[in-house]
Amino acid sequence: MGDFEALVDDLIAERAAAEGDHDDLLAMLLSARGEDGDISDRELRDTMMTFLFAGHETTSLALTYTCYLLATHPDVADRLRAEVDEVVGEDPVDVLDLPALSFLDRVVTESMRLYPPAFILFRKAREDVTLGGYTIPEGTKLTLPLFRIHRDDRWYDDPDSFRPDRWTDDFEDFLPEYAYFPFGGGPRHCIGMRFARMELKLVLATLVQRCRFEYLGEEPPQPRMGATYQPDRPMELRVEKR
Repeated sequence: MGDFEALVDDLIAERAAAEGDHDDLLAMLLSARGEDGDISDRELRDTMMTFLFAGHETTSLALTYTCYLLATHPDVADRLRAEVDEVVGEDPVDVLDLPALSFLDRVVTESMRLYPPAFILFRKAREDVTLGGYTIPEGTKLTLPLFRIHRDDRWYDDPDSFRPDRWTDDFEDFLPEYAYFPFGGGPRHCIGMRFARMELKLVLATLVQRCRFEYLGEEPPQPRMGATYQPDRPMELRVEKR
């Protein structure tokens, strides 16, 4: 954490000393800090660290697992590639293309069900509450294990299988609110949820438009419990141009 904080401090100092105008998040935060100190140095650093950590590593992991799933499910990859070809053609994928790429949306949704980058959340009970017959006293810290809930056969048929077509409107209407929550939920759900999904779909569509993947591992990846749901070893794929 010390190294990470030092890196972010250096980035902030470098930008603060730079001449000219910049149109990005850091420039906005530096402007908000202002002479009156509306945002403290610590708040500025913490905000930048949050965006660097939560906005990059998690998206990279989601792309890693999705590419693995497409490599091991060539029928799904071919169908996704056909959809992108039909909607986009040979042009670069644009954000305006995304509403028409419905199967792409289901692929991303299903991938994050099986491999949620933020695999576990913690909350503290603000008052005494009874859930499922259990009394939870005020102040109790609760663990919300997405990686378990997302594979619970009470809500998902064949829960360990990669099946994007399960995500129909009827299925989503049936699903309880917190049977699927890769971005958390409630007032503290991920502030970057919509941006992250847009980024994931743009990058993934661009990749399948241009490449094919082959998984080189002998066994499925085994995620390890860290700050995020990282595979326990490098995910090796062979990438070929179409």
